[in-house]
Amino acid sequence: MGFTFFWNRKKKKDWQPAATDKLPVAEASQGSIELSSSSLEVLQKHDLLRQMKAHYKELDHALYHTAVPPDKAFLLSDGKVLLSLAEFESALRTMSLDVYNHHVHEGKNDFANWVYDVLGFKALSVELRRHRTREQTLQALERLQ
Repeated sequence: MGFTFFWNRKKKKDWQPAATDKLPVAEASQGSIELSSSSLEVLQKHDLLRQMKAHYKELDHALYHTAVPPDKAFLLSDGKVLLSLAEFESALRTMSLDVYNHHVHEGKNDFANWVYDVLGFKALSVELRRHRTREQTLQALERLQ
């Protein structure tokens, strides 16, 4: 048995499933799509993936603000201590170029190492390694939010 989904073109998010094989289209502003059981499974998997992505985004946001233990903190060359990605982003905004260049230069990126080894954000650390300026690094962090 297939399912028919109805929608109103004025409100595309108002999809309503109906357990009938066919229902007539009442007006030009409405439509229907007949779905087989396998198509319905695909939609259910897509919805599950959407929910999982939303969950992981919330989890990443929580990890973004989670502080590491003091012995895992990042110590900037000017003496400031960073305990989380949120603190790292905040420090980048006011950090002098001398401090930034002390930690990031050809063949060295202390920030990427800390993000990878301590915080566990593997993909972000790879992206940070590609950046050589404070502005590029800030943009990479802003994309997380």
